Amino acid sequence: NTFQLRLSYTLMDGRLRITREGGLTNLVDVNSIAGNWTAEYLLTTDGKYRVKVYSRNNYDLTNLAGSQNAINNTTGTSIAQTISFNTFRDFFSGIKRKRKKKAED
Repeated sequence: NTFQLRLSYTLMDGRLRITREGGLTNLVDVNSIAGNWTAEYLLTTDGKYRVKVYSRNNYDLTNLAGSQNAINNTTGTSIAQTISFNTFRDFFSGIKRKRKKKAED
């Protein structure tokens, strides 16, 4: 009885991605029409720094006995930095190298 759907659309040469996901069951509530959505923008072209804005429906499993407050909507923002490494040693050696270079300057 539930139709799950996830759509993503990319704009601005791949730097802005808008995603909508969720089910289409109860189209009376505005939150169920909007569903779970995410807008993510890459601050740098390589994607190392990014900003995300989102809205999600959270289901309260302890309050599902017919109460209308069983679904809570959560909205938020985040800023993320992505670092690629193969081992933890590579990760920590990169941090030490940056600290040493900063101390020398």
